[in-house]
Amino acid sequence: MKYFSRLFDWYQRSHSQHPTSKPSRNNHKTLSRFSSTGICLVVAVALQLASTAIYAECTFRSFSNAEDDVIGAYIAYYGRPADPGGLGFWSGKRESEGSLDSIIQAFGESQEFDQRFGSLDNTTLVTNLYDQLFGRSPDTEGLNFYVSNIEDGTMTLQSASLNILFGVQNEDVTIVNNRKNVAKYYVSQLEERNATSLEPSGDTLASLIAGVTVDTGTANSACASIDTLIADLIEANDPTTYSGSGQLDSTGGTITAGDASITIPEDSLLAPVSINIAEMELPAELPTGLTQIDDAVDIAIDETEQEVINAPLSITLSYNDTGMTEEKDLLVLHYDEETGYSPVRITDQDTEANTITFESRTFSPFVLAAIDAVLPTEFDSGFAANTNGWNINNFGSYFAPGGNCLGMSGYATWYFNNKNDNLRTKYSSDIARLVSIRAHMAQSQSWAIKNWREEQKLDAPHLGRLMKAYMVMLNQPLILVLGTDNSPAHASVIYGYDANGFKFYDVNVMDTEQTVSFDGNSFGTYGTYNTFGYVAVNSLGRTEDFAGLTTQAIAGFTASSDINLTSPEEDEEFNVREAQLQGTLSNSLNSLTKLYVEVKGVGRQIAVANGSFNDTVEISNGDNTIVLLAGVDIGSQSNWYQNAATLIRTVKGAIPVTNLLVTLTWDQADTDVDLYITEPEGETMWYGGTTTSNGLALDIDDTSGFGPEHGTLATGIESASSGTVLPGDYIVRVHYYSDHRSSDQDPIPATGKVTIVINEGEDNQEIAETNFSISTDNSSEDGPGNTGASWADIAIVDIVNGVIVTN
Repeated sequence: MKYFSRLFDWYQRSHSQHPTSKPSRNNHKTLSRFSSTGICLVVAVALQLASTAIYAECTFRSFSNAEDDVIGAYIAYYGRPADPGGLGFWSGKRESEGSLDSIIQAFGESQEFDQRFGSLDNTTLVTNLYDQLFGRSPDTEGLNFYVSNIEDGTMTLQSASLNILFGVQNEDVTIVNNRKNVAKYYVSQLEERNATSLEPSGDTLASLIAGVTVDTGTANSACASIDTLIADLIEANDPTTYSGSGQLDSTGGTITAGDASITIPEDSLLAPVSINIAEMELPAELPTGLTQIDDAVDIAIDETEQEVINAPLSITLSYNDTGMTEEKDLLVLHYDEETGYSPVRITDQDTEANTITFESRTFSPFVLAAIDAVLPTEFDSGFAANTNGWNINNFGSYFAPGGNCLGMSGYATWYFNNKNDNLRTKYSSDIARLVSIRAHMAQSQSWAIKNWREEQKLDAPHLGRLMKAYMVMLNQPLILVLGTDNSPAHASVIYGYDANGFKFYDVNVMDTEQTVSFDGNSFGTYGTYNTFGYVAVNSLGRTEDFAGLTTQAIAGFTASSDINLTSPEEDEEFNVREAQLQGTLSNSLNSLTKLYVEVKGVGRQIAVANGSFNDTVEISNGDNTIVLLAGVDIGSQSNWYQNAATLIRTVKGAIPVTNLLVTLTWDQADTDVDLYITEPEGETMWYGGTTTSNGLALDIDDTSGFGPEHGTLATGIESASSGTVLPGDYIVRVHYYSDHRSSDQDPIPATGKVTIVINEGEDNQEIAETNFSISTDNSSEDGPGNTGASWADIAIVDIVNGVIVTN
């Protein structure tokens, strides 16, 4: 019972802290079966939204006069509160008959009376009546009066009890009323908690009110004891057990352990994982207002094996609904020793089968419990879009062409919960872009692509209530999932609400608070989005990976344990437009065949063979920031630590600025794709004529795949001409010359990107990027004036007027 002792102490503390608060319908408390082992603790939390505070005083529903009389008769004759069934039956008879006569007569003939009082003499019985009503012995005159009347047949014990009850006066009136209030609280709590079938013994019930005196504090203490008794009875009637173990591999499957089950989707494990499931002790006191309902569940997974889990586990628990007012008010919490309690993503609940399903990717302790507090009409976690949001907007990248919304939202939520400074000013925009890519990549394939896009099987009132409760009780934001017609497609950060709806930060719109209406029954719309849900950070991934990412970002990604760049060196100076890029990949990344490289924001792939790479990168005037990302794109199997490994190096270009710089890169090895630029007067730069008479020059004809190929025009570069910028339109095109793979294979499409910069470094600089896809190769269509399926029109460029029009 040490658990209940702690809970009672909590009641007393709460009462002392809230002396003017209204009393409450009190929360469930259940005995916890304690153990000392395990990693993952799961506790469901039931939201009992009462209209009062959360400490024990004797507040109760309204009772009729008939009910009040019957409660008094129970106390007088049995010395205990009425049970709800008996109260309902006898108060009905009291209403119909107008008196307690037949009721009290039946009390004297009951089995309970015979068992508890049948062997007592009249003197003891009359003394008991006084003790049960007033907590004192009768005076000698009163005792003799009632005993003699009972013995000569003038009265029965039943009629004597009514005479004593209704003849009460002076201080005894207060005592009787206090005892009635405790009895009414007992009935109200059983009704509220759906626990009217519980049947404690008469002696147990009598002990609840035996200590109630004229002091109302004794009544409050008795009501606290009632909470403990009811919780104890609910626990004793709890049929749920969580115990078992098993092993799963990449084929996935389900482990069943009593009333708990763990399901892992196919391809979510990179290696076999052993899981042990057991009940365990509450790891720490729950936040104010929460009380445990069912046993905590320890889902233990070895720390090294956690690294091979590539998607959230789906966990289903059966729960005991005895004592729950509203089953849909059920939460699930995760617990961490350093950060405390936090939410998880509830995906389904079956109130007929009494099961709740949720997801978690994190397996340090998690902690079923009730909230006896009203959710406020408005709440703000303290998150603000203009300080806790990013200094960049969401964007697409090679690794995640559709954008990084889930990673950006998850990281911003994690950073707010775990760091003391503001994300908005933490990183430069370049570093922020890399952090957002890495944060998004920290999600596994099946999570980032599939799982979070699956609609939560909860209706709008249920979802809205859960989101409010999680934010209020844990004082932290959530990841908001937005979709169209039940198809989630976007993620943001939800951090508060008011009477009109929810407040959130859209990672597509920097520094701005957004809203979506919610009236308690349905959500409104936000743009084209009309369905909403939430994801919790701990369902998303392991917080230590975000922490490791943050450490690397603060250092500027200047070092990596997975990428060793031997050339170029930091701050090396170049007076040519290309630099050799050489190095190796370590650890699990040495099996990669491609490495992603960005220079001044222009990215492409380079080939990797046996863990080594040797290629060239473009150098332009001024500082050139080279970013290397070694990992896999978001559509492939990923892991947490290496994906995507990042290294940044800066070199200097001591060369004139360009008036026109066009960069071609593509995604296929063993292919030949060519860049063509036709000047306003009709002359074309291409591999067959690498420099025009006006100085427009092609640097290299890459015939083995990926690129880059650069077309440059700079008036300060020594060339065969004076480097003249012509007025009019420069036409940029791309030709797919050849697929060099085996001749008996159908050619693969060539896909890539062209980046165009005009007036580099000037106030009127313009940059444009456009993607292309060419379905077939044709080496015989390579002339500058040709057209056909092997060609792609890219852009029209007017250098003089600073205009780029992409196709």
